[in-house]
Amino acid sequence: MTQGWVLKGFAGLRKWRGAGGLVTAAAAVASLLTAGPAQAESTVAAEPNGLRVISWNICGDAGGKRDGSTTGYCPYRNEPWKKVDEIVALADKHQADVLMLQEACGYTEGVATLPKEWELSHMKRLADKLADRGQWKLVHAANPRPNGASCADRDGGANVLGGEVGVLLAVKGEISDVQVIDLRSDDLAVEDFRGLLPDAEFANLTAEEATAFGKARKPLLCARLKGRQDKLCTTHLTAGNDTNMSEALRTIESRAIASSLASDIGTGLVIGGDLNASAASATLEPFAGKLDRCANDAHTHQTWAPGQAAARKYWLDHVFTTRRTAPRFISCQVDQSLMDTTQLGGDEQSNPPSAVSDHAPVISYLGVPGDLSGDAVPDLLAVADGTLRLHPGDGKGGLGAPTVIGRSGWSGASVTHRGDWTADGREDIVARVGSELRLFRNQGGGTIGGHFKLATGVPNDTRIVGTGDISGDGYPDLVAVSGDKLYRYDGVRGAEPSVKAAVEIGTGGWQDMMPASPGDADRDGRPDLLARDEGDGKLWLYRGSGTGTFVSADRVEYGFGYSKAARPLIASGGDANLDGKADMWATTGEGALLFYSGTPQGTDDGARTEVAPSGWATGIQSMS
Repeated sequence: MTQGWVLKGFAGLRKWRGAGGLVTAAAAVASLLTAGPAQAESTVAAEPNGLRVISWNICGDAGGKRDGSTTGYCPYRNEPWKKVDEIVALADKHQADVLMLQEACGYTEGVATLPKEWELSHMKRLADKLADRGQWKLVHAANPRPNGASCADRDGGANVLGGEVGVLLAVKGEISDVQVIDLRSDDLAVEDFRGLLPDAEFANLTAEEATAFGKARKPLLCARLKGRQDKLCTTHLTAGNDTNMSEALRTIESRAIASSLASDIGTGLVIGGDLNASAASATLEPFAGKLDRCANDAHTHQTWAPGQAAARKYWLDHVFTTRRTAPRFISCQVDQSLMDTTQLGGDEQSNPPSAVSDHAPVISYLGVPGDLSGDAVPDLLAVADGTLRLHPGDGKGGLGAPTVIGRSGWSGASVTHRGDWTADGREDIVARVGSELRLFRNQGGGTIGGHFKLATGVPNDTRIVGTGDISGDGYPDLVAVSGDKLYRYDGVRGAEPSVKAAVEIGTGGWQDMMPASPGDADRDGRPDLLARDEGDGKLWLYRGSGTGTFVSADRVEYGFGYSKAARPLIASGGDANLDGKADMWATTGEGALLFYSGTPQGTDDGARTEVAPSGWATGIQSMS
């Protein structure tokens, strides 16, 4: 159990002007709750250097009625312990490193003596529950109600719930650099709404109204977790797309995020929350357009009013991260079992909700594409002498001593690895063995056991490559060269992974092409494809279209001198030397292994170095 509360203030927060007006770091210090010390760690640890982030609007303080007579009903609002139990169970299930919660009751002002009401908040209850699960730290930023009401002031809230509603960050480890950034500002002016409202509505907006909107606080809560490169942020943006003003305010808030996090967007950021808009909404574009999204096509919120024939579904909750050479999200899930799907009506006794919130959590696993061993460095697979060997990357383009992870039956196989197919946060291996497509689950450290059969009747000379998600559904995909054509297999992640029927995406000219997957070589947010023409020895970059295909019309000559005799085998290393560029390995006719470091523009293979002078000729059939 908790052996005391550590209360720490974070002062010295500053103001600066963002794209949408003055961005104010909150004057109030953010309180830090420490659930300490660890009594028992969970038995299944997350992969080292990976990051598992859960974002969830827990609907902790809306005041609507179950009978549907008022809007904003929150399931089990006055039973906060039920919500907290579900949060902890979800964190345990996914071995989360970070929890980003919206509409959570907590505190932001440091006090010498904790009030009784604090003991009833989601924040305190959660800290108590996490106390025996490692050293979790919790911070909170209030998003006060316009009337100043606390969580205890809602109907039935007294003596069961306390604190102020807002956003909460919980991180497992040592926290630092806590910031509370106000996405609106006291000096919000009419001019800030220019171009965001219709002309007539803009003309009627008064300075007093603009100022009032600015005084309605909308916090962005950020912190850093020791040992991780990313700044972690959560927020809850203005709701509603039924009025021009709500969309204008959300755009202003998004501009403020882009301005205040400008340096972090390019270097390392994970931001999640209830953003009250679809990912493609223009209101989110100022910051979201510069980041990669944890993509999953499942809706995250629904409402079902009395008299409606069906529920209304919304895609409002998201997690984004800094765009890298290869996508950082290796798993994106939406757990709809934790979202109430019942129709409003009656009361909670006669018509109980099916879950504790009206939103579903978004669960994102971040990792390093190409990393099988779990050390955050891309690795190389090779089929050699009928075995499958894992060569661990050293983070500099070189390789360590190989480990045999498949002892027999691999002769003639085409292997690839790019993406988590089994929803456990580890990158898995896909192989064409004979005429079957097989999925081998990574059991940890790159070891494999049995396999799932993905497809049969595949021509036994088919060459496959894992591309990550090119179809845009949030799941890893495969590209295959078979005969003279290029095909895409859309992956389906889960306990029983599968692929959909092959889709032809290249109609001819692929017979002599050897594919490789560099990730997003040109840094435009879409996975690309490399292909070596065995006829003329040229290496081509095909840019991803973002719609499940590659653009052949403007392919780029990425390199030359890659004839089959000169460079028998090629494999993309993702970002094997961790410098942010797409890399590649290739063997030589003499048996050496070369490393190509890529270029910032992603338009050619870059400088090469020799990784091994010999040993890569005899017996090695393929590599990935």
